[in-house]
Amino acid sequence: MNADLDWCRAVRTIAHRLFPDGFDVSHDAPNTYLDLAVHVARTGRFCVSSGCTDDPAFDSADTWQAFRAWHDWCHIQGGHGFDLLGECATVRL
Repeated sequence: MNADLDWCRAVRTIAHRLFPDGFDVSHDAPNTYLDLAVHVARTGRFCVSSGCTDDPAFDSADTWQAFRAWHDWCHIQGGHGFDLLGECATVRL
């Protein structure tokens, strides 16, 4: 299965609009809601993992990381934790 290029383009467009100054990528990105919220409050920036997925829905590591930044933005906007209920609410947002 190949990545849907329209989906990938949409992900990158949304991430660019949410993060016009970009977001950070690190091997040591926040991995809990509290860590993410504190990081954003302290730095004013989002930070996602430098790791990548083998999910065929994404055409590159950059697109995957843009999706992660958008997804994490939804966590913070909605105040949704990283538990199952929080993930479901984040996806709905």
